[in-house]
Amino acid sequence: MAAAVLQSGTPEGDCIRFTWSDGFEAVVACAWLLDNAATARVSGSGQRLRSAASLAASGSLRAVGVTGDAVRLAFEHETVEWTGDALRSHASARDLEQHVTLWPHGADITARPIVPYDAYLADDCALRAALKDVVTFGLARLSGAGTDLNELERTVRRFGFIRETNYGRLFEVRVEDNPDNLANTARALEPHTDNPYRDPAPTLQMLHAIRSSRDGGATVFLDGFALAASFRDDSPDDFARLARLAVPFAFTDAAGNRYDARSPIIRMAADGEMAGIRFNHRSLGEVDFAASETTRWYESYMKFAATAAETGRRFSIALQPGDIVIFDNERILHGREAFAGSGGRLLKGCYADRDGLRATLARLEQAEVARR
Repeated sequence: MAAAVLQSGTPEGDCIRFTWSDGFEAVVACAWLLDNAATARVSGSGQRLRSAASLAASGSLRAVGVTGDAVRLAFEHETVEWTGDALRSHASARDLEQHVTLWPHGADITARPIVPYDAYLADDCALRAALKDVVTFGLARLSGAGTDLNELERTVRRFGFIRETNYGRLFEVRVEDNPDNLANTARALEPHTDNPYRDPAPTLQMLHAIRSSRDGGATVFLDGFALAASFRDDSPDDFARLARLAVPFAFTDAAGNRYDARSPIIRMAADGEMAGIRFNHRSLGEVDFAASETTRWYESYMKFAATAAETGRRFSIALQPGDIVIFDNERILHGREAFAGSGGRLLKGCYADRDGLRATLARLEQAEVARR
């Protein structure tokens, strides 16, 4: 089949409607076309050459000319050119946007494929599948990674950089005699997000199973965005309160260093979309509103906690040696079931940040488009 050919560009107010021979259409803003033309950016990094103030100096659009695959846009004081392929790629890029898929019930995520670790390391298609699951569903599972205590270094290197904290580059989750963190006990842990006392908090977390317990200790996950969406539908006033009021979180480590930050339990972006969840009762500081507001906040908070405790929301995994889970620490709540402390359960963990993962995924997605 012959490739679609750009046929026309028709001005529509401050936009242009482009039409291809296969019927595909795209409406693009004139200001965007001016600001993103090839001559307006540095090759490679993509940084813009022009300043924001210089955009107005080009004036309004005067004419659009389509000759073959070339588009010539004449503004009052500047002319820029585009190719039909570049315009089509821009219009099609919306298909590459990473969409979040909520999973209100643990059963909704059970059937997601597990990526073999060897393929994750060697095959960009497998890497792309794993990273896309993190963006879409909030978590990805790898298997067959062995039990090398430093394997997470290689895991993260495939998409970004380890986020070092006071816990080190890598940390261990194991039973200790005198733990300064309840994670290092055999107790059950309610679903939570890590490090809410940091600003910013790590956006990704990895857990690598080195040894599993003989009795209990399953790791549990639930979709915090699906939880918050359900809470908003059922208790809109409580949702608004938890999204509006920032509360303190704090942690003091064994050396006496104190970490603290304030955040709403449910963080919303300026466009009204869910941006993050910070929920960790162990690290909640002293809520310091007026008494009446504190009472209302706790009522809303306890409703949210009760919703998070619904077992049907949980996806439970009995991690086996060599299993690795990568998950979004600002979306996915994780916890564990109690276990027999004598079993030697050991997980290796680390943090990273989502921007590196997304940047790598964008590169892999673009390479996939180029192969088609």
